[in-house]
Amino acid sequence: MGTPFYPDIPVIVRLEIPSRTGTAFAVDVRLACSVVDLGTHVRHGVTDPREALRRHLERIRFDPVAGEPDMVAVFTRIREHLAAVPPVLPGLSVTLLAVERSDPVRWQPGVVLTGPPPVGPRSSPAEAEIARRERVERLRREAAARAEPPSRALVGEAPAQVRAGAEVSLIVHVARAAPAGPRVRSAAMRSWPIPPAGSEVTLVTHPSAGLTPLGPIQQAVRVPPDADSDPVRFAFRAGVTDVHRIEVTAWAGGTFLARLVFEIAVSDRAVHPETATKSATTAGDVDGVPGAVTMQVHQSGNRYTFQLHNSEYVFDPVTVTVDTAVDGVLGRILETLRRFARSDDPPPIAREWLRNAGVSLWDSLVPEAVREQYLRLHGRIGSFAIATGNDVIPWELLYPMTRTHDAGFLVRQFPVTRTLFNTGRSRRINIGQARFVRDVKGPANAEAEFQAIGRILSPGRDPARISDLDDLLALLSGGEAGLTHFACHAGYRDDGPAIAMTGGDFSPMMLATVRAKEMLAPTRPLVFINACRSAGAVPYFTRMMGWAQQFLGAGAGAFVGTLWDVRSRTAQTFAEAFYSGLSEGKPLGQAALLARRTVEDDYDPTWLAYTIYGDADALAFPVSEGRQH
Repeated sequence: MGTPFYPDIPVIVRLEIPSRTGTAFAVDVRLACSVVDLGTHVRHGVTDPREALRRHLERIRFDPVAGEPDMVAVFTRIREHLAAVPPVLPGLSVTLLAVERSDPVRWQPGVVLTGPPPVGPRSSPAEAEIARRERVERLRREAAARAEPPSRALVGEAPAQVRAGAEVSLIVHVARAAPAGPRVRSAAMRSWPIPPAGSEVTLVTHPSAGLTPLGPIQQAVRVPPDADSDPVRFAFRAGVTDVHRIEVTAWAGGTFLARLVFEIAVSDRAVHPETATKSATTAGDVDGVPGAVTMQVHQSGNRYTFQLHNSEYVFDPVTVTVDTAVDGVLGRILETLRRFARSDDPPPIAREWLRNAGVSLWDSLVPEAVREQYLRLHGRIGSFAIATGNDVIPWELLYPMTRTHDAGFLVRQFPVTRTLFNTGRSRRINIGQARFVRDVKGPANAEAEFQAIGRILSPGRDPARISDLDDLLALLSGGEAGLTHFACHAGYRDDGPAIAMTGGDFSPMMLATVRAKEMLAPTRPLVFINACRSAGAVPYFTRMMGWAQQFLGAGAGAFVGTLWDVRSRTAQTFAEAFYSGLSEGKPLGQAALLARRTVEDDYDPTWLAYTIYGDADALAFPVSEGRQH
């Protein structure tokens, strides 16, 4: 046994397959050859298995094809051949490691083998075996990565909105790549082997109760190895007005491949057949400012109707039924936000919790059709207004996100303001003749906040303060009110929020007369309540009686409040940045955006707590310019 024994020899096989064009499809096949039985070396004198392997591989035949064959098919064919054909010699192991594409060459029959000669110092059999196994395992992993079956996408298309009673078509196919389109949905599919004859994929639909199937809910498509499948159509009848869902799952035998979900808004009115939009002329409730987008939200019980519009389009309204448990969910969200704000050291998870809460609210409250419309307009949005008659939803927490879109919280991207139905909007807001209001147990830094704002708005003048309830009511009902800034703690009574002042509690109900006579309309003052959940509202009799509704109904030019507890120092910094922006001539929306970004903190949700009611493009003016009508 004087001949050396080599446990592992790497071999590269250049395999050239001709085509009708005269060129060849060329691949390099990497193999690991090992003499695993020392008896083979002794009986047959085999020290280098490459010659035996060459003769073995020459038996592999590929028929010429038009064009170039798929490399995965080559890999599969070689692997199957090596598994089916008996070994070259007893005790010889051949492992297919990889198939790599080479440059096309002119066809020349034959199989070319190359490989390094056995050189280098010898190692012990144990060391050589360990090295061989490590090398083979590494090459096998590389080969597996290269030989992954081609990726596919499950693609579907359905209308975002239909009229009640209409027939709904869902078109689904399997594609090599995900196409783009306003109504197209796609999902990456798990890899699965696709033989040359194609693979059958079963598509199963699961419609919600409001969509009645008009045909089979399960169909099969054949997926070719190098092309898209043919499309199939599923038909449904739209039922009651609501947002309904269709889930589509794809299966290869018993293997799950992908899932798609479609939301279809069923309306009681006709909708545009293609884009679900229609051209809009100037209307009273449509903001004509370029870049201004408004989302109207109407609520009736647990049914919400959303409608998006800007100066160019008025999208069709979409009605969705919200789970009756949403109030409890919102309550838990707000309670967590308050805990974060109260803590000097919020948990590390706070940042991710905030983002996930925002994404969850966006996905669960805003219908899919409206989310699509928002994404279509996103690049052209200059400001975003939410028009509603109800303010219990923390819209400022919304975080639009998709697989390909993540621009952050809505209020971080552009100015976000609210407007109230049945209240006027003013393009000018009064920040002159400032009055600073504090309650009997105001924040410790209330005086510092008043002084800082006073230096911004009226340098050199001592801020005018109010702590008595009678003085405050006299100011608001006198028709001369200017900026009214509260730094306080807002408590709660059975009939809603209240601020404890000298002489009694100040509550929204006490603004009823001021609102009925619109006593703030002559001067259009800005009202800013820097307090805990000052913007919140609770049902009182038949309408909402929150601070925002009352002050705006009375004619205030704008209202700023908080939806949950805020940190006193952060609240003061926000107010300073906000008033600095207004005094420098920035519009209301931009001043608020500047203030948010000034106090933005991944772990302190205070910057998200502020809600701004008013026209985003409104400009501030001092009272010295005269009364505004």
